[in-house]
Amino acid sequence: MQRQIDGVVLRGEVVPAEGDLPAPDVPREYLTPEAVALIYHGVAENTRTAYRRAWGQFESWCEQYSFTVLPCGELTLANYVAHLVVADLAPATIDQAIACILSRHELAHQPKPNTKAARYALRGYKRRLLDDGWRQRKAPPILTEQLHAMVAALPRTVAGMRDQFLLVVGWWMMARRSELVALNDVDLRFVKEGLEVYVASSKTDQEARGMVCPLPYGQWADACPVRVTQQWLDVLTSRGTRAAVLRGVDRNGHFRDRLTAQSIDLRVKAAAKAAGLDNPGSYSAHSLRAGGASAAAAAGRSMLAIARHGRWVETSPVVHGYVRAADMWRDNPMRGLGV
Repeated sequence: MQRQIDGVVLRGEVVPAEGDLPAPDVPREYLTPEAVALIYHGVAENTRTAYRRAWGQFESWCEQYSFTVLPCGELTLANYVAHLVVADLAPATIDQAIACILSRHELAHQPKPNTKAARYALRGYKRRLLDDGWRQRKAPPILTEQLHAMVAALPRTVAGMRDQFLLVVGWWMMARRSELVALNDVDLRFVKEGLEVYVASSKTDQEARGMVCPLPYGQWADACPVRVTQQWLDVLTSRGTRAAVLRGVDRNGHFRDRLTAQSIDLRVKAAAKAAGLDNPGSYSAHSLRAGGASAAAAAGRSMLAIARHGRWVETSPVVHGYVRAADMWRDNPMRGLGV
């Protein structure tokens, strides 16, 4: 009997997966179906999807203007960046397109184009946007007061209890949405000090070594990750359901499949709206991650401790930004001048 993962048949004839695999050093015809599937899943799904889309758009553009796709030249890349600028794409999207093109050259064992001209073009675009008053859009952080308001606004239903777990544990973990949806019951371990959450893999753990995120008891019961987790696991157990911790819930309170990363965003937005927060549509799953880090920074926790807890690289400029935002008020040189 054949088993299939994303277009790859694990028994029988090899069927290429949608999109290119990371190119191995041996021809694909010498790979077993299991090897093809494992190589394919060695890259995060979100990365595969984004890069597949970006590469398809670059190929279409090259075909339209008769440019060579592989290997492409420095001027081709610069012209493509200019094309994306004219299309009014966000700088981050253009930066991702450049990364995708470089990655595809590497995987195809082709010389990478020089990116100097393309980077200058992107820099010029960013400066123009800044001159026009543009600011990079970021999901606002959910701080402690907002977290309490969102939890208090949840209905006392099965879906509401699930969302309480999602909000509280996501905030205390400084979790990425991909880490939340991947949680299984075996990843949650209660200890004397609180709760240990095993994160099997994350953006900064590409080798999937796994790491434990320790969550202490909170002062407020409804926002305590330990008590909220125990409460939610009791609900899952009472209904004969464990394994995937975050599941869809229908209107009758019946469990469905594991939540998707996109559904985490929707649940956060809905909770922000129910709590009456300003511009609730601007909140996302990242607001939980940013909120936990911002609260820790405001409490004077070190950048290194925050980075380790939230699974950032230790030199992350993102974490530095959270600490700097807290420090500019805590250590404000103009505070208390009596003027």
